[in-house]
Amino acid sequence: MLSRLSGFVIVALWIAAMTWLVIHDVVPGWTARQRPHTLDVDRLDGEGARRCQMGIFDKDGRRIGALWTVYTISPESIRREDVVLMDSLGSSLPSLRIDGTSLYTGDGHLDELTIRLYAGDSREALRLHGERFPAHFAFRLEMGAARLQTFKIPAAQADTLSDAFNPFAAMPDLQVGQTWRLQVFNPVSALLGACDRFTPMLVKVTGRERILTVSGEKECHVVETHHARAWVDADGIV
Repeated sequence: MLSRLSGFVIVALWIAAMTWLVIHDVVPGWTARQRPHTLDVDRLDGEGARRCQMGIFDKDGRRIGALWTVYTISPESIRREDVVLMDSLGSSLPSLRIDGTSLYTGDGHLDELTIRLYAGDSREALRLHGERFPAHFAFRLEMGAARLQTFKIPAAQADTLSDAFNPFAAMPDLQVGQTWRLQVFNPVSALLGACDRFTPMLVKVTGRERILTVSGEKECHVVETHHARAWVDADGIV
């Protein structure tokens, strides 16, 4: 009798655990929608340039870096230039600088992408360059004058890469519970020749919080993914 009861308890716990796993990990992936179009907010100002700056903080609230973005907008194209500086990673780690340039078509689809990664005081960059072709998006990975690798991805996946460098540029029209996918470039995997040069991530709007900003206190949506969190105000500004 005790053995049978123990069996029932184990099965019940297993079912409960699997239900929790499906609700929290599987269902969000199945129901993930299209990502918020990060260029929609930028186009509201019409033609010209727009600049934004964000701080990067660790889990203890300590500033470890910053990100600067400049958009140049015209009817035919959108150019986005990003600089990420991680200069407070600790005494045992070198500073990192990432320069990125993204070119989009007038309707907001990624057409060309260049990312340069610098470590410490090195003037030689790890460079990733990608261009759109009719059936695929082709990449070259280079270090200085040496070409390390070439690879392709289907053209249909290219738009998920537009935020591989700066995934939280702007996010309009968010709702709590909303999820979407993005791809993040992994330079370590690229250098080692691993197959997963781009790491897929699931992003979720987990709730709302009031935070203090340079413009005063604001109520923001909280957007989270693996080891990262961002706060987005009602206008979609991060």
